[in-house]
This record gives sequence, C-alpha cells and structure tokens, in this order.
Amino acid sequence: SHYNNSNSGINTPENYQFLNWEKRKSMLVMFNDQYITTMQFSDYAYTGGAFGLNIEKYLVFDVRTGRDLKLADLFAPGFYDKLGLLISNRIKENLKISQDDMLSRYGFFADTVAPTENFYINTSGIGFRYNTYEIAGMDAGTQDIFINFSELKQLLDSNHPFAWLK
Repeated sequence: SHYNNSNSGINTPENYQFLNWEKRKSMLVMFNDQYITTMQFSDYAYTGGAFGLNIEKYLVFDVRTGRDLKLADLFAPGFYDKLGLLISNRIKENLKISQDDMLSRYGFFADTVAPTENFYINTSGIGFRYNTYEIAGMDAGTQDIFINFSELKQLLDSNHPFAWLK
C-alpha cells in the first residue's frame, strides 16, 4: 500500500514524457563460415534520462565441437599482455591519440586495455567489443576494436581453428 500511495497520481498526461521506458533484445547470426559461428546479442534499455544504454555480447563457437571459443583457444600461451597492448594502440589510433599518450588522460580507466572475452570473428580478423562503462566513461562511449588476422598471426596458437588462414 505504501508503494501505491507514493505513486498515486503519477499516470497523468503531464508525466507521460517521464514514463517512456523502452526495452529491446535481439539476436543475430553475425558470421557463419568454415565451421565458426559468431552470434551477436543486443540488449537496449531506456529508463529515463538523456540516453539509453545498449549492451552487445558475442558468442563464438566451433560448430564441429559445439564448444564456445575463448581467447585461450585461439592464441598461443603468453598472448595476453601483447594482445592488450595491440588493442590499446588500436584504440589510440581510432581516436587519433598519440601512441605516446596515456589513455587515462582521455577518460579511460587504465592506460592499457585488457583483452576481453567479448569478441567476434569473421574471415578478416577478430573484433573486440567494450561496452560503455567497461573501460571508460560515457564520453568515450562504446569501443569496437577490429584487428586483422595478418596483424595477429604471431599471437595465434598453431592449432587455431581458422582453416582459411592455413
């Protein structure tokens, strides 16, 4: 009864602009070739304020085995720091920040961005998705970093599942 009493009278025409909440969910098969499938899950919510929030998650799996692929399945041991540096440098390149400058000066939470398991694959390379607030505040927004396989060859494991590279 407390909730009902505290919200009585809220559903009036002058308040409609504040009650326009929205929620959308979608799924897309983004890539399906050479026994590798990437699925994209998108979740958008608006609950008031200046803007809504969109979150995208990816699932990459090997159709032959049915296994979700993780970074450790793709890259050789010791890849983590090298890949993080490559991702960080690509963010700087995309944002036209000097390679000598620090990301933290531009609203990022750290100067080197760690690789994320939220990645997608296509025939050209691997994309890494950092949703808003994962590595930086709203001003930096979503970071979608794509790296071609030619740039990743030295980091890939010799048993990686990308037949089209062999």
